[in-house]
Amino acid sequence: MTVGWRFAVEFEGSGWKTNQLDSTGTLYAAWLDPSGTALAAGGNGLRTLLYRRSGPDWSEVKLPSELGLGRTFVAIASDSQGPVLLARAESAATSMVVRYASGPDALLVTRHDLRGIGAHSDHLIVVGDDAALRYDGQRWHETPPPTGSRLRGVWLANTHRGYAVGMAGLILRLDGASWQREQAPVSVDLLAVHGEGSQIYAVGATGTVLRKCE
Repeated sequence: MTVGWRFAVEFEGSGWKTNQLDSTGTLYAAWLDPSGTALAAGGNGLRTLLYRRSGPDWSEVKLPSELGLGRTFVAIASDSQGPVLLARAESAATSMVVRYASGPDALLVTRHDLRGIGAHSDHLIVVGDDAALRYDGQRWHETPPPTGSRLRGVWLANTHRGYAVGMAGLILRLDGASWQREQAPVSVDLLAVHGEGSQIYAVGATGTVLRKCE
């Protein structure tokens, strides 16, 4: 599934189906579980937007007041308990991590400007400008990246290993509690990273796709 300006597009076996949503802004993140339940999230700069589908129809999720104004959902990951969303308020330079179970529930509010979220088992990691915070299932810990890191995407292979990517071709590898910089063959902005088996993929500006085999 992918999302954009007032729509969610889903691949259904042999083709793509477009669902037009009654949205007042852009949707930036999507989540789909095997049962068919889905979330689409974003914002318009003034109001946070979250839509849920359970069955054939989409409906807007009513958000608590502390979530609903001035924030934009920018990313979704899924841990052992379900979807977890990352929201940021650009005007106030704050970010919020929100778990969605029967409804949205804030896990973390921070002054860091965060842009990406990853999950494995009951562990979470969020990254952004000069910031990386990890959740071990009970508490949050800072795992500072190299100074000047403007991170935009992150992926966890397991609870202690992963990758983060960012502006100007930045690629970092997480080993335990520290980050190691990796050499990138490009200098364009990298926006997302994901792995499958031994294959790690990073994508970014100008249609860039990078692959690493571990």
